[in-house]
Amino acid sequence: MKEFLKGHPFFLDLFALAFNLMHSPSAVFCRKIHCRGAFLKKVKLDIARGSVVEIGRMARLTRCTFSINAPDCKVVIGGNHTKIANAVFCCQDSSSRIVVGDDFTMEGGEIASIEGKEVIIGRDCMFSFDVDVRNGDSHVILDGEGRRINYSEDISFGDHVWLAAHTRVLKGSIIPSNCIIGNSAVVSGILEKENSLYAGIPAKLIKENVGWDRFRNNYPENEQTV
Repeated sequence: MKEFLKGHPFFLDLFALAFNLMHSPSAVFCRKIHCRGAFLKKVKLDIARGSVVEIGRMARLTRCTFSINAPDCKVVIGGNHTKIANAVFCCQDSSSRIVVGDDFTMEGGEIASIEGKEVIIGRDCMFSFDVDVRNGDSHVILDGEGRRINYSEDISFGDHVWLAAHTRVLKGSIIPSNCIIGNSAVVSGILEKENSLYAGIPAKLIKENVGWDRFRNNYPENEQTV
């Protein structure tokens, strides 16, 4: 059925519309969300006037929340094999952006963009549960003379990045393509090397020249090298 729908956009859109009417009717009648061909279940929407959410065809979202409290904000989520559950997408302050590439998966957590900055996530990224990505601190930190010192900064992910459970990615972070961020790590700056494993608080380079795959069955145990 999935392959048939993928090859026939008209039937895909029709089937998705029926599904969404059953499971997330508010998304069907909300002009601020464009989700033709996407499948939404128990999705909550709080989107300010002048802002928009776009979700690609074939994407599946379950128990997700979109919280946008300012105009001219945009959240874009790619389609194809995208599957997201128990996630919050939050934009505060005008012109903030969250852009997520195709084939994205996330098991739970929050992605937040504030003060007109961006969070850009490449293709085929895999985020585990209790993941927190935010490009600002939400509150103000002042120096001894009363000047603010913690302005928000963009966050950028390359393609094929794996965030393990409980990871945090803070403002100004850049994570290159094909990287792994270990369990409970905190990324708080620019990571330099692709195809690498980073872990710790703050996240530091642990191992270079590595890759990852979603599926253990592609690498049976009897092929392990001694």
